[in-house]
Amino acid sequence: MWRRIEDAMTGRLTARGRQALFEEVECNPAARADYDLAFEALRALEHAAVAHAELDVVEGWLMDDLAGEAKAPAWWRRPFVTGALAAGLALAAAVALVVAIDPVASTQIDDDGFAVRGAGDDRGLAIDVLCPREAGWASRRGLVPAAEYGCGLDGTLSFAYRLDPSVGGGTLSLFGVDEAGDVLYYAPTPASTGGVDAAPGTWTPLPMVVNLGVNHAAGSIVVYGLVSPQVPTIGQIDALAAALAEQGPGGIGDAPWHERLREHPALAAVCPPDTCHSAELDFTIHEATR
Repeated sequence: MWRRIEDAMTGRLTARGRQALFEEVECNPAARADYDLAFEALRALEHAAVAHAELDVVEGWLMDDLAGEAKAPAWWRRPFVTGALAAGLALAAAVALVVAIDPVASTQIDDDGFAVRGAGDDRGLAIDVLCPREAGWASRRGLVPAAEYGCGLDGTLSFAYRLDPSVGGGTLSLFGVDEAGDVLYYAPTPASTGGVDAAPGTWTPLPMVVNLGVNHAAGSIVVYGLVSPQVPTIGQIDALAAALAEQGPGGIGDAPWHERLREHPALAAVCPPDTCHSAELDFTIHEATR
């Protein structure tokens, strides 16, 4: 395992080897501990939140999978899921995609840089959305924060989260609400009802990439994240999204969105008192560049 980690860190591991290593790291706690220890040492040596070698590794994973066009679609609440779409989602879900965080941004933003919006006491969850840099950004590489730069409609979305170490684990759900109030399902979806197991610790990329050309439109979008002991159903997400669309995005000084919807029946069904954490992030989708 140490040899394979060393090969990954120095760029000697093949694309298939990187995929096999990532799958083992995800499933084997001992392998994950070895992997984390190796990169923690590099971060300490570089005095950086993310080591350059770490960026190279995760960007290699991402680019390998993007080259294979394994992109998972987001889902509307209205159209039914066809067999072909369900098969496509299953294929995409089987391919682990890793977020490459832009190195310029990562050296300037600490763990509080993407803290949950609002000035409430609950700051357990933070989320980030990233997309590939657009043409003309010659001084940047990899992915950039969507909230800061926006995303092209012909691009993709990647996600990352951080759950504070003082918080117990749970299941992470992610969904978006666009300008029209329509819902975009990221996790769970109508074809996959499970959320993402969320573990406290450092920023963690999610094993999904969303093609913005599928079911998205130019304009503003708000992504909502929720860590809860129970995964909300699609119906519950629809109800929460409708309430959030009516309420509008939170602002500076507002409580986290799950606190603002504390009395909502759909939230009460999945969040017993003091068990949930939430975050939200808004960004703009630009028209596709030609």
